[in-house]
Amino acid sequence: MIKKVLIVDDDSLIRNFLKDSLKKLKKDVDIAINGEVAIEKIQKDNFDLIITDMKMPKKNGIDVLKIAKQKNPNVIVIIISAFAKIQNATQALNLGAFTYLIKPFSFDTIDAVIKKAEEHKNLILENSFLKKEISNHNSSDIIAKSPYMQNLLNNIDKIAKSSSSVFISGESGTGKEVIAKIIHQRSNRANSPFIKVNLAAISATLIESEFFGHEKGAFTGADTTKKGRFELANKGTLLLDEITEIPIHLQAKLLR
Repeated sequence: MIKKVLIVDDDSLIRNFLKDSLKKLKKDVDIAINGEVAIEKIQKDNFDLIITDMKMPKKNGIDVLKIAKQKNPNVIVIIISAFAKIQNATQALNLGAFTYLIKPFSFDTIDAVIKKAEEHKNLILENSFLKKEISNHNSSDIIAKSPYMQNLLNNIDKIAKSSSSVFISGESGTGKEVIAKIIHQRSNRANSPFIKVNLAAISATLIESEFFGHEKGAFTGADTTKKGRFELANKGTLLLDEITEIPIHLQAKLLR
């Protein structure tokens, strides 16, 4: 979710139009009358979105874009300009601008661009989380000679073809997570995420947020919108490690 926006333009009419438009979209808006003021604000504060004019005295939109991306590579920057120069647009996009808008534009255009920017920001957050998860789950397998373990591996192949929930039990250190990974890798969900949740490490008050996600500002410390583990594991596998550690009423909610 995009909440805090910085508007940068030396034209007061454009600044006021953008400010009013973004207020209608329930955004917190700050303004800068030129590029120099914008850079000062960027260095002191954090913004989800920056809308900056291209042509300004001393520090232009490219300067603002570079500083913003240096501080936060994931910040969304929209360049606006009265001049439809392809080289300017190409330069801005190559430096990481989200889009390049030509003045004048309507409220509907701003509304549509903001919605696309929010979708883009959510994808950045989701991809960042999934990359961390994937890096922690390398392919693994079991080499077994005992009849018991060979029988277990045969059962894994049968289980992997099913979409049913699986309960894996065993003493600590016996390889429950390894078994879960192999089931995932041998299933038709292998190309989708494998998400592990260590329930013993999550406080009871945050478990619902971890599973179902939350909006920015939903509670103290919720600085960004976060997708829940169920949504992140969609079409893949969700491993609920140490599930017996969570309260009974939450176990019942999961079963539903």
